[in-house]
Amino acid sequence: MRITFNFPVVVNGTPGRAREKRRVLCYVPVERDIPVLTDHDAPLALSYVVSDVNAFKTKEEFRGYQGSMFRALPNRPSAEVDYVLRHRLEEDDLFSETDERVKALLEWTKNIGKSYAKGILGPAGFAEFLGTWGDAEYRPQSLVDLQVKDYDEKELVDTVEAFKKKIKDLVIIEDRFYLPEPEPVFQITEHYGDVFCQVVRAKDLEFGVPKGTGRDLPSLGFFRMDQEEEMLEEGRTLATSGTVYSNAKEVLVYNPSLLTANTEAMSLCEVAAGFAQRFLTQLLPDSESKYEETVARLSKAMTEVPIAQLALYQRLLGGVDTFKRVGDPSGVEAAVMAVLESDERAIERFYFLYHGNAARFAGEIGRRWNDREVSLDQEFQLSSPAPRG
Repeated sequence: MRITFNFPVVVNGTPGRAREKRRVLCYVPVERDIPVLTDHDAPLALSYVVSDVNAFKTKEEFRGYQGSMFRALPNRPSAEVDYVLRHRLEEDDLFSETDERVKALLEWTKNIGKSYAKGILGPAGFAEFLGTWGDAEYRPQSLVDLQVKDYDEKELVDTVEAFKKKIKDLVIIEDRFYLPEPEPVFQITEHYGDVFCQVVRAKDLEFGVPKGTGRDLPSLGFFRMDQEEEMLEEGRTLATSGTVYSNAKEVLVYNPSLLTANTEAMSLCEVAAGFAQRFLTQLLPDSESKYEETVARLSKAMTEVPIAQLALYQRLLGGVDTFKRVGDPSGVEAAVMAVLESDERAIERFYFLYHGNAARFAGEIGRRWNDREVSLDQEFQLSSPAPRG
């Protein structure tokens, strides 16, 4: 199906008869042939309903096509797809990158005053949109019709090329646009004894990143979307208050073969990150020291730490990096287990493992790792990882 996408852009240029440059919201037409697939070509693979902090519910659908997951977008197919600016911006649609720029502009105008902002935004309709509310809408005009001059042509070309790359694998299924997107996963976190289970999409997924004080793990681990029951059971085990919350309802998995995320290894990376951060905070306890004093304390601490513990710190972070790059968790497994399986009085526990809930949560993730199901193919892959890329 031949479709013209009126791709919205914000350029810093001079529109029409204006004398000064303005931040102009307009569009550039981008034409593409988009494949139209049937429900049989790309059957439903996963659907669920999530609630945000305001209890607003959204249904997400993923379909399977050529071994990949495709996520439904809110935009509807037609011969010409327009951008419509509203006060409630879509979080993730075809034009989400422009939405972010427009949102930043609207936030900026709140700080400098609407009357002043109207003098540096263009065209007039875009500036007047600032004074509206509720269900008000604004549809941009084309860059050519607005006769915009003196803008950065290379920046515009790069922006349009990025959009073309984004829609390279766009398809239409059952009168909806779909883009390829890796599978979402469940993530467990803890707050004052309660456990929260939430769906995390690939674009928001982060794991194995040291942060905080080192007295907590970044999270309590991950589960695939077909492991909802196991996740809730684990949540009840981890919740000291016995309360488990989930932002996902009506989770339906139609094709489990497309859910391949190694969530056990991702969980192990969270333990590694917690251990690594604990090591750093042991070297530099909380203080208000100046830079020179901090460097001096770090230098002294580094001379006092046993070489084996410095090496273990490197193995923890190196194991996480290796898993992210090539999918081999053996390095992070060995480093984490060197701490978890050490004696209660071992020096590894002093440097890497904070007592209390952090130790309990790390132990539970280690237990899940040891209890995981491993096929012979997986064992072979882990012992002899094939290079990727």
